[in-house]
Amino acid sequence: MSEYVSRKREMELAGQEMAEKAFARHNQEKTKKSRSKKKDFHEIMNLFSRGLLFQTKFIREPSDWKSKSHNVDKQKQSFINWVYRKYPVPDFMYEVFTKDEPVGVPEHLNWFLTITQGGSFAKCQNLLTKKEAHLFLNAPDDNSINENLWWVKCKALDINDKMTNAVAKRFFINIPVTSVFWLSLLTLIKNEENVEVSVVSDVMDFLRAQMRRGTFSLKGRTFGSLIKLSNKWHREMQLKRFGDQNLTWPPFNIPDWKFKSKQTKIVWSVNQLLSSKELWSEGRRMRHCVASYGHRCVGGASAIFTMVSDDGINADEKHLTIEININKQLVQVRGRMNKPPSGMAHLMLKKWMNVHGITDSQRYW
Repeated sequence: MSEYVSRKREMELAGQEMAEKAFARHNQEKTKKSRSKKKDFHEIMNLFSRGLLFQTKFIREPSDWKSKSHNVDKQKQSFINWVYRKYPVPDFMYEVFTKDEPVGVPEHLNWFLTITQGGSFAKCQNLLTKKEAHLFLNAPDDNSINENLWWVKCKALDINDKMTNAVAKRFFINIPVTSVFWLSLLTLIKNEENVEVSVVSDVMDFLRAQMRRGTFSLKGRTFGSLIKLSNKWHREMQLKRFGDQNLTWPPFNIPDWKFKSKQTKIVWSVNQLLSSKELWSEGRRMRHCVASYGHRCVGGASAIFTMVSDDGINADEKHLTIEININKQLVQVRGRMNKPPSGMAHLMLKKWMNVHGITDSQRYW
């Protein structure tokens, strides 16, 4: 028998012995009509066998523990608090014990013990600065540990909340915070003002593809240059998949819309674009990358609209290109050269959204 298997078996036996002691009196009937709250000692045994319970760190005897809950998960947390806890610890740190294979164990276990037993969290790890360590201890409880590490990195760079949530819970969710490459990308995102989350999503797809093919350096690049490379790559992928044909797709259930201003007599309209040819024309006139979004429209994930004004004298003027997702949520809206909506175009956008029940997505877009 190998040393590893032998050691694991010893831990399992030790866990079983201590778990049985801890649960012995609780699993007995107090009376024939009153039964104490049953405990599943196999759950505690599992904590031992995974190397998550160390007797040398216990501050209380396991056999003196009492639970007030029937819920197994709450029992487990109660037991952990009993044997380990001196001071409060962020709720998300209990992931160390609740996930089957949490990222970072045993490092994260050391963090948990340091925090709850009064040590210096800032000094027990080398991933975060002192400022970032403070942010981490006050991070959202509904995030995982890894999500909160990225949340902290974004907050330290003063990245806005919408982008921070997208990075932590969508883009970098399975990426370790030790990655120099992706940390460098955060700095580029920070330096690009008013970048849309959906644009970052496209760039992430491009970068993942490049990383799978080999090394790709961010040295000397700006986020603007990455957007150009990403748009070119998406177009190439679109051509590879569909050829150079004029793609068409069925419309979303949002009819074309017109509104005539009583004051200016200008007619505003919002029309849906239903072919790759129309997307290319829109992209050329507005000088942005909507032409590469054909794959989204063909797949039914998005619908693209264009806002135009007509004063009856001059040629029609394009103002905005709008993307709506399948849930009738506003994904993104861009003016000429990717500028945000403003003035009358912004007011017309809100009016159009209200008429058709379109909401502004606040999650990760």
